[in-house]
Amino acid sequence: MGRLAGGLVPRELIMAPLEPDRLSEVDEAIAVLRLAGATGDGAIRFGSPGFGSPQFGSLGLHFNIDVPGLDVETILARLRAFLLLDKWLRMPKAEPGGGGVPSAVPPRFPEDYVRFVLQPGYAPDMDGFIDDYLAANPTRDRGLDLLPLLLHIDADRVRAILPREKIAARPVFHYRVPQAHVGVPGWSVAPDWNRWVAVERLAADPDRLDDLGRAWLLFRGAPVDDPLVEGMVGGAADGRADAPMDEPAVGTWRAAVKPIGAAPAGAPAAIRP
Repeated sequence: MGRLAGGLVPRELIMAPLEPDRLSEVDEAIAVLRLAGATGDGAIRFGSPGFGSPQFGSLGLHFNIDVPGLDVETILARLRAFLLLDKWLRMPKAEPGGGGVPSAVPPRFPEDYVRFVLQPGYAPDMDGFIDDYLAANPTRDRGLDLLPLLLHIDADRVRAILPREKIAARPVFHYRVPQAHVGVPGWSVAPDWNRWVAVERLAADPDRLDDLGRAWLLFRGAPVDDPLVEGMVGGAADGRADAPMDEPAVGTWRAAVKPIGAAPAGAPAAIRP
């Protein structure tokens, strides 16, 4: 049966925990598998055009990244950074296998939840953070799946809402956006790891994280409840950030967002393919 299903059912390669400077060993293992006949380019197709729209299942490259701390501030900073970079993380890339299959990537977080979490005044305790997350995301199907981490922190609270969900408790960020392209010569896990590093670096720079969060709220039309945003909106009559604004306000905002610079202390290092 295994041989018959081999061309249809994807196989999973699970690696032991590795330091970032050993990720090249994953590429070496993939090269061996490719020489042995392994294939795959981001997704597998289910169904057929004769039965509605074709559906795709992701051939995921999942990273389980150790959390640097189990406090709510550490977790919230990385969630906010991910939410701000989510669209960029999903964009097609120039490297081998960089096209991907966007329809197979886990769905984005609900926009109402993104607005809620990015509000400058959102500072919950751990119980409140878990309750808010579960209310908006009672599923593993997110690009950054926090359920394993939250189950590790407070199993009773998570299981009260998701008693049968297939979750394994572990103190990690379960990053699920990347796709595996084992059959593509030259494909490496390094670029996708480096994109996660961008999330970590943004999370480690609280001033820039706050600036970009306010910018997202401003340009996505979120309700204005922060004095800095209100000042940039200027004469917005209806109290929303999607109201008309004059050019100086936009210019002032752009000047307030710091450019990307050196990695803050404590942020992980990028690696070369």
